[in-house]
Amino acid sequence: METCYKLFPKKAMSGITLHARGFELEPEITAKLLKRGYRIKEIPISVVPRGYDEGKKLNTVRDGLKALWSFS
Repeated sequence: METCYKLFPKKAMSGITLHARGFELEPEITAKLLKRGYRIKEIPISVVPRGYDEGKKLNTVRDGLKALWSFS
């Protein structure tokens, strides 16, 4: 979910209002599409994650709680 790579038809987002302002955007989109009955297909990708010294901004606890809250 947290890859930023998403592909879905334009009509899937029709009428959906997004409230997220940060890292919780991806779980909000995912939850709303699932609630509309869309199925999610995962396709493996290769990635080399950045470290905090390279500009990583994700805080596991703070951003993880926001992500969980967005599913409600």
